[in-house]
Amino acid sequence: EQEARRQDDLELKSRLFDKLIAANTFDAPVSLIEHELDNRLEEMARGLAQRGIDPRKAEINWESLRADQREAGVKTVKATLILERIVAQEELKETEEDVEKEIEETAKSMNKSATVVRSRLMKEGGMDRLRQNLRREKAVDFIKQHAKLK
Repeated sequence: EQEARRQDDLELKSRLFDKLIAANTFDAPVSLIEHELDNRLEEMARGLAQRGIDPRKAEINWESLRADQREAGVKTVKATLILERIVAQEELKETEEDVEKEIEETAKSMNKSATVVRSRLMKEGGMDRLRQNLRREKAVDFIKQHAKLK
């Protein structure tokens, strides 16, 4: 049931982003697209490595895979830029309560303590990223509140 709700939410976000991107035509900066594609491929390589597969020895055409990911990467970059614009325009902010709740949820999903997760985030510079993601989620909530959904 929880997974079904999560899937529904992802589908709704995808449809919202498609509409926002269609209504706000602009060229995404090439450097951001390339960075997004790098991140996607690195994540795939990490996933292989975690399953005991050497990404360099796997029979994967990384250039072809990169090309296949381009459209999704462009969509992600554009959606992110639009959300950041909404965050700025609407002056959306995360609260310390939001941060603590997110840390606790992450800790629970990782079967670790909130203290360990917080320490790791601080050590790896992830607190800013966490705060930025929370602001973007607030922008998504703002859009949902103001959208006419069918």
